[in-house]
Amino acid sequence: MLAVNGSEAYIAETPFLPLNVNGAGDMAAALFFVHWLRTGAIREALELTVAAVFGVLEATARAGAREMLLVEAQEAIANPEQRFLARRVR
Repeated sequence: MLAVNGSEAYIAETPFLPLNVNGAGDMAAALFFVHWLRTGAIREALELTVAAVFGVLEATARAGAREMLLVEAQEAIANPEQRFLARRVR
């Protein structure tokens, strides 16, 4: 996932998950906006967003579900188990 503002650009990568679901982009956009408003830091907002999205998608893949398990994985949104560090690309 890539986040860019007027002076910075950061990218964060996760392991591949064999999954195809709808709504992950909407979830990422909403989470990023909340984290960015709360922290004011693009890098931190990206890292928190990527961790939460990955947590939900990982839980969904593990369960073999066809739709994101948002309710079942709500703890992964609030307190993700893994953190993915963003690196500056600009």
